[in-house]
Amino acid sequence: MFFPSDVGYLRAKVAHEQLITESGLPFSIVHATQLFEFVETKLADWPARS
Repeated sequence: MFFPSDVGYLRAKVAHEQLITESGLPFSIVHATQLFEFVETKLADWPARS
């Protein structure tokens, strides 16, 4: 679920990545997998067991 408060966080992430990219220094940016959202989606589709 997307919340309006996430917008500032996402803008800050993009700004930080741009600063690092433009610095000319060697770097690696690792984007984390949204594991909890993935699991939640899969569990919602899981058939109920009785």
